[in-house]
Amino acid sequence: MNDFEFGNRLYNLRKQAKLSQSELAEMVCLTNKAVSKWESAQSVPDLQRVIQLAEIFNVSTDYLLKDEVEAPSPMEVGDIRDEDQSLRRVSMEEANEFLT
Repeated sequence: MNDFEFGNRLYNLRKQAKLSQSELAEMVCLTNKAVSKWESAQSVPDLQRVIQLAEIFNVSTDYLLKDEVEAPSPMEVGDIRDEDQSLRRVSMEEANEFLT
């Protein structure tokens, strides 16, 4: 995928979620300048940020990174401002312990 396509997808997802660049930047612990650069194809986020963005917008990393993946329907993009009380973040240690 070219950087321009990634930037367009990110921009569209952010607009669908009704987030400003500053709000998204805060969610990924960066400045709005970083988000602006991603959207304008001046740079791309590192892998960890791509994973965060996929989680925030409830899309796959494939959707963000690959040309041939179809866009999710607007119904699939969750309201990222509401916290789902049934979800709990776990550490890598907890996850590994569970898997063993």
